[in-house]
Amino acid sequence: MTLTDISQRTSEGVSQALAGDGSSRRTFLIRVATVGSAMAVAPLRFLIEPSSALAVNCPAPGGCTSGLCYTSGYSAFCCTLTGSNNCPTNTQPGGWWYACVPTSYCSSGTRYYLDCVGNCPTDCSGCKCANNSCGNRRVCCNHGYTNCGGPSTARLRCRIVRCVNPSTLWSYCSSVGSKDKFTCSHGAACLSAPGTSCESLSCSP
Repeated sequence: MTLTDISQRTSEGVSQALAGDGSSRRTFLIRVATVGSAMAVAPLRFLIEPSSALAVNCPAPGGCTSGLCYTSGYSAFCCTLTGSNNCPTNTQPGGWWYACVPTSYCSSGTRYYLDCVGNCPTDCSGCKCANNSCGNRRVCCNHGYTNCGGPSTARLRCRIVRCVNPSTLWSYCSSVGSKDKFTCSHGAACLSAPGTSCESLSCSP
């Protein structure tokens, strides 16, 4: 059996195990993509060492013991970095998911979150807290969620929000995305958050 065969079987096995951990579909898909990334970037480490695929990714930035950078594994909103709810220069949407929000925030009742990938080192050297503040989420730490094309190993710079299906804005994005209700309340000082009650709402992509 070749290393490729072992890698494929290991990836499939871990993916099946992750399916039953109670995570949201988006979290599961990210983890499956991460398994594949781990196999591509560090196959021997992943196969030999008793660690998860996620451990091959960047660890949390150091220097913080509290704040969103420490407690949240999600990436920062781009407006935190640039003041604009758009992908920064030299980045592009790598993928998207959605959550249900009150209509006062998106008249469709659906809020779309897009990962902007690019403009990050390929290793963990760029992983940090946005604007070097523990109160902000992370940049360049996570792999992008890919349903807009591009490599799944690309580092995620930051994320943006739209109120329409991303496929209507970028032709290379799929019209199908996954729902993650746990991000429906996410916001930033530059991007209003609906609040925690949104988790019980229903909507469609």
